[in-house]
Amino acid sequence: MIVSVDRAPVYAEPSENSTKIDYIKRGTVLTLFERGIESLEWIYVTYQSERWKGKVTGFIKTELVATEEEMLKEDQRRIEEEARVEEVAPKPEEETEAKPEAETKTQEELPDLREAFAKKKPEEKETVEEMEPTPEVLEEVKEKEVVEEPEP
Repeated sequence: MIVSVDRAPVYAEPSENSTKIDYIKRGTVLTLFERGIESLEWIYVTYQSERWKGKVTGFIKTELVATEEEMLKEDQRRIEEEARVEEVAPKPEEETEAKPEAETKTQEELPDLREAFAKKKPEEKETVEEMEPTPEVLEEVKEKEVVEEPEP
């Protein structure tokens, strides 16, 4: 038998209300003395204790141990699951290319369309449409304007 959880308590009697003798970690090998007579919840075991520097006997809950074969199967299942997760997760070099940030400009960086229009000489204006800004141009200028609040 092997401890199958990260940390398992060992008791003096087959009850969680009895004195805890030790805590043993995952992978600790246990020798089975006998299964609890009153209940199948407990087993009586011996093991090499790091804390007591020797062999210790006590009771441990059955649900906290497994056979070596069960532990190998569980470890293999966990390894396969981790491998599947790694296959699905993008690797750093496979990550999607970073999209270029949207180009944003401040009001100062945007050309003032009204100034450009006003600077155009009358002889360069060949049609009426060129003499007056179109609704689209006016809308674009309005969107780009920064409204300043009047000082009190």
